[in-house]
This record gives sequence, C-alpha cells and structure tokens, in this order.
Amino acid sequence: MKALDRAVDLCSDTLNFTREGPPRPELSSFALDELCQEVRDSLSRHLTDGKAIETAVGQAFDLVADRGQMFRVIRNLGENALQMGAQRVTISAARRDGKVEIEVADDGPGLPPKAVENLFRPFRGSARAGGTGLGLAIARELARVQGGDLRLAASSGQGARFAIELPDRKTA
Repeated sequence: MKALDRAVDLCSDTLNFTREGPPRPELSSFALDELCQEVRDSLSRHLTDGKAIETAVGQAFDLVADRGQMFRVIRNLGENALQMGAQRVTISAARRDGKVEIEVADDGPGLPPKAVENLFRPFRGSARAGGTGLGLAIARELARVQGGDLRLAASSGQGARFAIELPDRKTA
C-alpha cells in the first residue's frame, strides 16, 4: 500500500513538476539510514543475481531536508545504476564545511560520453535506450530547491559516482 501511495505521489509530482516546476520542500529531521533502507526496499525487484544496495551511513546520521524529495533523488540514482548494469550501489554521507554530501556510487560501466555531455537535460541526457533523461533533471531540481545540488562526481569503466550536496541544517 505504501509503494502504491508513493507511485501515485510520484506521478502527481512529475505532472506538477512539468507544469509548475519543483515543489516547495517540506523540511523535517529524519535518519538517513532509514531512508536508504526504504530506497533499498523499493528497488528490491532489481536486486537479483547478486545485485545489492549497501549503505555506509551511520544510524545516528540525521538530516534536515524534504524526506520525500530525498527519497526520490536517491532512488532515481540507485535505479539508474542498477538498470545500467551495476552489481553494487553504495550510499554514503559525510558532513563537511557546513554541508552534507550524500554520495551514490556504483560499480557499473560508467556513463557514455554522450550521456555525460547532456546530463541533467530532459529528453537528451539518458544513457539508457528508451530513457527520457527526465529522472536526473528532476532529481537535480529537487536537490536545488532544498538549497543544494546534484552533480556527477566521477564516471569511468569502473562505475559512476553522483554527489548530492545539501546545506547542513543540523549544525546551523
């Protein structure tokens, strides 16, 4: 039931996003490791043949952000990695210089140069046949409306790393 509610919300949010832009964030404090577990659970159908999502986030790592939007950003990155052939996706987080950086890294084939060139551009930045490129564009906007950003930190034949940077509201 929770997954169905989330799917309805996702469709509504996507339609609203294309009409109105990203929704205004509703900030709350939450445990990042719990959110990562929900992301893993929601991607369970992709976790076959030894594929896994691992978290390197401590139980005490709380984050102040829009929980629903962060779920969507992290889930999108994890799903993209698994669909592109990654066997392992690792989510980690650190606090530095008044910012929180959440990293989603994978061991897949990395992104093709054309995808990197058009990354975050709707309908042009997909690395997957049949993909729209909308997911990354929306994910970046969701990070930006929270005062942060989403960027490709690295891409090679050994995988890709995306970094989500947000203001650290826990130390403010």
